[in-house]
Amino acid sequence: MDRLRAPRIYAGGRWWSGHQVAGLAEFWRRAIDDACGGARPTIAALLPASAEGVALFLALASRPATMVLLPPNPSAWPAPRPDFRSMPLVVPPVMRGVADAARCLGMEPVMLPAASGAGAPPDGTDVALLAPDVVLFTSGSSGDAKPVVRTLASKLAGAATRARALGLRAGEGCLIGVPLT
Repeated sequence: MDRLRAPRIYAGGRWWSGHQVAGLAEFWRRAIDDACGGARPTIAALLPASAEGVALFLALASRPATMVLLPPNPSAWPAPRPDFRSMPLVVPPVMRGVADAARCLGMEPVMLPAASGAGAPPDGTDVALLAPDVVLFTSGSSGDAKPVVRTLASKLAGAATRARALGLRAGEGCLIGVPLT
């Protein structure tokens, strides 16, 4: 799968069109590229459980870089790790309060601009998928956060399976919890 159609999503008591989600993804992708450049092999991010979280996931998935998804609550983050040193952490506007926690881990917070500057993309709702892997942190049985690497394709296949089980039609989505974890 090398392209994904941005879904129509019901979140926060309203519907978001695929055009709105794709437009915000493109807007934030440009902001991430401006802040991080194209040479970063790994970028971390916080995904809110919202349509904005889906747009941010799509923005990161459209970059040729491994993405590290951290839980929204800094108390659930792993202990400082050498591989976090100087890693950019993309922070959506609704989560600006975690920037200090990111700096304590040695990460470089990249604050995204407000979604109000985004418009609909000129080429529809398809988003190119270039990210090779997704790194998630899970406590498993130990209680300590540890990284688990999954391919982007396997994450999307799992999401598609859950969507079919919920009876969602192609191009629709519904946020039940934290997206894509």
